[in-house]
Amino acid sequence: MWRSSGLANHAIFATLLDIGLRVSEAAYITLSNLNLAGGGYLKVMGKGSKERIAPIGKYVQITLWAYVDKVRTESIIPDYKNLCLTSDGKPITVNTIKLLLSRLSKSSGVERLSL
Repeated sequence: MWRSSGLANHAIFATLLDIGLRVSEAAYITLSNLNLAGGGYLKVMGKGSKERIAPIGKYVQITLWAYVDKVRTESIIPDYKNLCLTSDGKPITVNTIKLLLSRLSKSSGVERLSL
């Protein structure tokens, strides 16, 4: 069974890899920009404030569904619409994701991990 933070971190990392998101794009995804039905996609605000539609692979759809259903619902604060929240229910930041990647890099032995 996943710990809440483990599932959240896994969902973030899998989404970054699957879609090829920038860390800043991932940090600002809102729940309203996530569509897990009908093939699954994310609306992403990219560089230069350009919106793009990014299809989500089946594995990431399942991972995000589990995160939203099991973890995200535990931390709902009505004012926060961000998809990814910290363990205390606040929106995740770019620096938080970078720290997650840094820790993952060290624990996995991958010397250069950047997204």
